[in-house]
Amino acid sequence: MSWRFLFYSCWVALCLIGAAAQAAKTEVKSEAAELKTRIFHKVPPDLLSITEEVDQDAVAADPFATTPPRKRKPGEPVPLIKSARDKLVEVGVTFPDGASASFDSYSGTLTVVNTQANLDLCEAYFDSSGLHYPHHVSFVLTVVEGPGEIIREASAAVAQEDAASALAGLMQQAATAEPQVRVVQDAYLETKSGTRATTRSVKEHACPIFSMDDQGHLSSDHEMRSIGLNLEMEPSIGADGKTIDLSYTLELSPAPPQERKMTSADPTTGSPVEFPFVAVPMLRLVAEATVQAGSTRLLGVVSPYGKAGAGRRDVQWAAFLTTNIVKVDKASRVRPRLPEAELQVPSGMRRLALSVTPGLLENECLKSGQTLQPYFDTHGILPVAGAAAVIHEEVLTVVNTQENIERIVALVDYLTLKLPRTVALTLHSVRGSGAFLRSLAAQAAAQYDHDAQWRQVQQALDAGLHDLRRVGTSRMETKSGARAKLEAVQEYSFLSHYGQDKAGRMAAQFETSRAGAILEFEPTLNSWDDSMELNLSHEFHPLPPEVAHVVMLSPGAKKRQSFPIMHAHAQQTVTGWHVKNGSTRLFALLKPPGEEAAGDELIATFLHCDVMPQSARIKPNGPTLEQMLATVAKVESQEQFVRSFRVSPDFISGSENESVHDQITDRSKHKSVQEILVEHGISFPQGAWARSGGAASQITVRNTAENLDKVQKCVEWIERETALARVVVTSQVVEAPGPLVQRLMAETAGRCDHRREMQQVLEAVHQGSARHLGLSRIETMAGAKGKAEQGVQHPYFTGAVENDARLVGSCTEVEAAGRAGDCVVSLVLNSEFHTADPHEHKEEVIDTAGRRLELTLTDFYLMQLSAETVVPDGCARMLAVWKPLGKQDAENADVLQVLFITCDQVRGRE
Repeated sequence: MSWRFLFYSCWVALCLIGAAAQAAKTEVKSEAAELKTRIFHKVPPDLLSITEEVDQDAVAADPFATTPPRKRKPGEPVPLIKSARDKLVEVGVTFPDGASASFDSYSGTLTVVNTQANLDLCEAYFDSSGLHYPHHVSFVLTVVEGPGEIIREASAAVAQEDAASALAGLMQQAATAEPQVRVVQDAYLETKSGTRATTRSVKEHACPIFSMDDQGHLSSDHEMRSIGLNLEMEPSIGADGKTIDLSYTLELSPAPPQERKMTSADPTTGSPVEFPFVAVPMLRLVAEATVQAGSTRLLGVVSPYGKAGAGRRDVQWAAFLTTNIVKVDKASRVRPRLPEAELQVPSGMRRLALSVTPGLLENECLKSGQTLQPYFDTHGILPVAGAAAVIHEEVLTVVNTQENIERIVALVDYLTLKLPRTVALTLHSVRGSGAFLRSLAAQAAAQYDHDAQWRQVQQALDAGLHDLRRVGTSRMETKSGARAKLEAVQEYSFLSHYGQDKAGRMAAQFETSRAGAILEFEPTLNSWDDSMELNLSHEFHPLPPEVAHVVMLSPGAKKRQSFPIMHAHAQQTVTGWHVKNGSTRLFALLKPPGEEAAGDELIATFLHCDVMPQSARIKPNGPTLEQMLATVAKVESQEQFVRSFRVSPDFISGSENESVHDQITDRSKHKSVQEILVEHGISFPQGAWARSGGAASQITVRNTAENLDKVQKCVEWIERETALARVVVTSQVVEAPGPLVQRLMAETAGRCDHRREMQQVLEAVHQGSARHLGLSRIETMAGAKGKAEQGVQHPYFTGAVENDARLVGSCTEVEAAGRAGDCVVSLVLNSEFHTADPHEHKEEVIDTAGRRLELTLTDFYLMQLSAETVVPDGCARMLAVWKPLGKQDAENADVLQVLFITCDQVRGRE
């Protein structure tokens, strides 16, 4: 073969290689050019969730068994936490050169850069992941009154499916300078699909009921009739997500009750009898319908029977209902209010700040014996040169790669969700211009978060616009699955029964009822995020009870009798919701009850919800087990002895076995005494043993002298760490200006320790702008109840001549649960605090002989709280806020009362 041929062959090969290389470059450029970017909003909330490892052998042996997570030793590396890219790779999405996936923890959105085929695969995965956001159904009810001609013309123009234009035309006429049309009732109501919800704004009118015995003695009871608006809704969203099957009841009162005298004769004696009757005008619409989301339906057109002048002129009412479906989207992460740390950010990395619960990561690092960055490196975060992490004032600042930041977010979320969590609910009620509040309800009807509407209300309050004023504030908290109730009320007495006994003497019976603000709710937190199911009831009385008198004539009586009855004014909304952490919602919109002359005013109630993970920095509790074992002297002899040790009754069945599920039904999974001691570093050479039994609260061990001394130290350490804690609960009630309390409530959002806010209120007390009203301190053992009472035993009448006494002051009862090694304490708390002195008032009764009798009735003004919560050791909590009743200056001023509690564990330290 000649050299020329070889040269030619080499030249051809080089050309082919060059062409291939050029083709490869072209292909890379072509593929890179095909990369596209897509932002996915519909991402599963648990995309970056961490699942516990389980014992696969145990699962294979018993697939129905609940296997506890395997406990890792301190510092033991864990499998790498998966980033968003890792999760997509698991489902078959490939990432060629230049492709990426980036999850934004604040907005909950995922940005993917990839080929069109892979983007389609991502979309198909998210669509098939079973992600179904819950939905609410919101209702806006508007009832208008106008001349029959105008109402009939508007109703005739209503399309079959949507009456929005007809309602808009009527509302325009109502907004004119001299309107012929006016709005007579409003309501805003929202509920989950398939959940019944009610709202009402009524005057509870006491209607007397009379009866006569065989001797002609007339007696009177009463029944309460609701005069105003009652609305009940039960919606069910159809499979298409647009239609709603609706069952509803609407009751309206077009006019006040009409009282008139009825006369008759006693069949036995023929004597005249006279007593009042009450005629109650009403309208009721009961139906089932199918409506389209976003549409307005004309529920009905009716004539307002009983309305003054309505019979002489053509007046009609039209009820319109606007219905919307509201999607409850996933919660967004709240950015820290405090600044992030100034850390250097190397090329290719980024910086992120996260809010963290105090003590969360510090406690984990303490348990693993590591500092923060090494803890991340051995707990699922891939070590990277230049990475940094620091915690300062509840803000974690990290510098790392995008994927590692996603892993850190997942780890923090995982650790946070393992903490006990409580839910704080705050309600604000405002009263003012109907036109302004009605427009806010229209804006809110199709939105999930109503924070923008609440900001408009706050701005109007600060600027003195739209005649807005605060009429109620309530705040309390409870833990998931526990029902809580807060009442700030006037407990008033009234005459419930009046008559005569067989001797003809007057017989009177008293009853009590409550008027004020009553909030009751029960949250159920989801396991994967801070959203929840919330069942909620709120009752609000915008006016105090109203006293009226009933006049009647009994058979044979010389004069007409007279006795008092009591009317009440109430608004109440009961519903069930899906709620996100940090969200603000319009809860109710109603016309004040029983105030025909009040003009176009409405009362709107907004709700704000916060989820608070509960954690505290671990307090030192004496020397560690390793330190205690190190003090045992070395003994060379291997001779074995038998020794008995006193232990608590739950040494075996208690905390050492709490991690075993179903321990009562499956005793075979319990750890033995020897297994517990081995886990704590005690060796058992051949012939050594340990067992329980014999005398109560005793274990017996055979081992060497050195190991027996170690057992003694180990028992002492376990007993100290697992002993029931002594818990000190201190409660304080303070009264402070409303603006100060409102600001402090906003500052506590999402935080478990409110000591800073408590100190600000106490400083206001020191300066004279706030008042300290009460303090109690209770120390009790965990698992036991403690009670503190202080005040005056106030006597009062329970009947015409019967009496009793009641403690007026404060009463706090707590039941704590927790062990000495726990960082948080569970509390069941019942508290009563009287916001004002009792008020005694006289009620006049005229009997059958015309004698004037005075009855003394007593009203009490109090706050009552019933809740279950958890409080970190050493932390303070703004547990409840309410508007006080009973003091005229406080009722007219913008002041609130606050209950703070602090919880501390008292532990013996060596």
